[in-house]
Amino acid sequence: MQNIEQEDFSDIEAMLEALRPVAPSERFFAAVANALDAPENTLRLPAARGHALRFPLRRTATSAALLIGAVGLGVWGYSSLAEKSGGNAVVAGTGHENSVCDFHLVNMERRVNSVTPVGFVAGEDGSVSRRVRYSYTDESWWKDDETGAAFVELRPHEEIVSMELAVY
Repeated sequence: MQNIEQEDFSDIEAMLEALRPVAPSERFFAAVANALDAPENTLRLPAARGHALRFPLRRTATSAALLIGAVGLGVWGYSSLAEKSGGNAVVAGTGHENSVCDFHLVNMERRVNSVTPVGFVAGEDGSVSRRVRYSYTDESWWKDDETGAAFVELRPHEEIVSMELAVY
């Protein structure tokens, strides 16, 4: 086994330890305030007094609204599955051909099949987004406790997601 000497970085470490943070200047705060007060960051609501609502975080608000909508759709979809779980079916080939089964949802799982980068998209405001295609399979396990009959339902789907990239 070779004896490898490590480089001595103690002088660089000492210089880094001596560094102290500097408070942001007034010029910095003024530049941030000007960017936040820019006309494209103002949303006018139809109000009797004509006041303007300042909203500097458009992308954050849009993302939050889409997230809330997606969660709401997911909850609604899951609740509609639970309502349908009491369905009846005739099971063939299980020895219960003449019986009616009352299936209920046992488990539900989402598996990611693939993640594929699609490309890049440049926005009018100079932003750059990367588009990614996700392919999923939703797997639902259904069972009838009385007869022991069970089946697995597979539902493939895919979606394309735009992920904003930081531009420096």
